[in-house]
Formats: sequence, C-alpha cells, structure tokens
Amino acid sequence: MLLRNFLAAALAFCTCGLVMPAIAADWRAVVPFARGTLLLPVPEGFAGPSETPPLARDLIQKGMPSGLRLIAMLIDQQYVSRKVAGQQTHLSRYFLVQAERRTEMWGMTTAEFEAVKAGFRTQFAADMHGAASQAQAGMARAAKALGDLTGDSSMRIKTGPENVQGVFEEGPDSIAMLSISTVSDASKEGEREFAQIAATAFLRVQGKPLGVAVYSDYNSPADIEWAKQAVRDWLTKIAALNAPTGVITPAKN
Repeated sequence: MLLRNFLAAALAFCTCGLVMPAIAADWRAVVPFARGTLLLPVPEGFAGPSETPPLARDLIQKGMPSGLRLIAMLIDQQYVSRKVAGQQTHLSRYFLVQAERRTEMWGMTTAEFEAVKAGFRTQFAADMHGAASQAQAGMARAAKALGDLTGDSSMRIKTGPENVQGVFEEGPDSIAMLSISTVSDASKEGEREFAQIAATAFLRVQGKPLGVAVYSDYNSPADIEWAKQAVRDWLTKIAALNAPTGVITPAKN
C-alpha cells in the first residue's frame, strides 16, 4: 500500500549526517519521473537534488521498501556550509521526495486518489504505528551501512511514537498532515535526542502520486509554522511548474 510504504520510508531516515560540497541556491530541478521528467521546486536555502552525493542516495534507497523510489533529497545549505568548514553540526531541516514504482508508471485516477486521501485522514496514526517495525528495520540497515563505511560500529538511529497533529492542508490533488516524534541517534561522537516535526504530503502531479516529507527539529511553535508553510509553498510551486495549462487549483486549509 502506497501510504504504509511511504510512511515506513519517511521514518527510516530522520537523521542522516553526510559531508557535501558547498553549492549555490537553485529554484527548480529537472528529475526523472515515470516515463518522462518532472520539474521539482528547490526552496531557497536548500541544495538541489543533483548535489546529493551518490553515496547518500544509495544509503537512503537501501533503507526503503523495494516498491519505493527516491526522487530527491533537498538538504539545508547551512548544514552544508558548516560541514565544509569542518564544524560539528546537525541536519536540522530537509526534504525527502519519493514515488511508488507501480503507480509512478501507471498513474492513479481521481477516485483512487480520493480513496488515498480518505485513508490519510482517518488512518494516519494507525499506519504510523503499523509502519514502526518496518521503519526500524530500515533504520538498522541504514545505520549499519553507514557504520561499515565509516568504521563506526556504534552507529544507530531510533524514533519514538508519532504524535499526530492532523491534516493542515488539503486540495483537489493534495493532502498534508503534521506529526511530531522523538528521534535519538548514537555514534562514536556521542548520543543525542531531539524532537522532530514531519510535515508529510501526498499529491497527484501529471496524474501520478508523489510523496514529500519536510522535516525540522522542533524547538518552538515557529518550527511547526515553518514546516507547514514549506509544504504549502512546495505544493503550490510544483503544481505551477508542472501544470499542463499553467492554471493552478488553489489548495484549501
């Protein structure tokens, strides 16, 4: 099921510290999608998908269910600049964009997408609970793979229960919900625990479903508002970039 698989993968990579080169801001990127391409918005202050190192993509894909494909990971440029400067830092905000391989190829009707939205509204918390064991297995694989590469056998990642906040955005071709969880990770550099926001959205673009999850550390209510607005802006921009007629159907709160 698309919803369950996406949520399992979204949980699987709540933290991922990777060294990347310094890059400039971009506003859109062309990525492979279905049998063609997709114009993907790149928010100001984030790195484009082509700047994600192949190793990072491989690690993320390794932790996903086989039916999911990573479209893009968009990383906060402040994290990039601090890593390049050799500073110890933490990836506090990022985007993950994913597609289910089967529906990416064949698409989804309006009625089918409405059914997905209905399940998203009513079963989100249950799906998060059901995905927990699958997600933990993905996190273990990712931590082991990264640990093998770095020689750090102590590396591990774990998430606590999701506190589902409910739907905050819905339109004819999109729906978005916010949740908060506790994330803990450990490595030879030490252990840390922090609260994390996940603003998760499903949308239909070019007649095919796509998933985007926007993550942010949770330090204050301002972080919740940032995550919500980041999703709203991203949904509006991807609709504008890929609308065949150039007409956007506004989302509703």
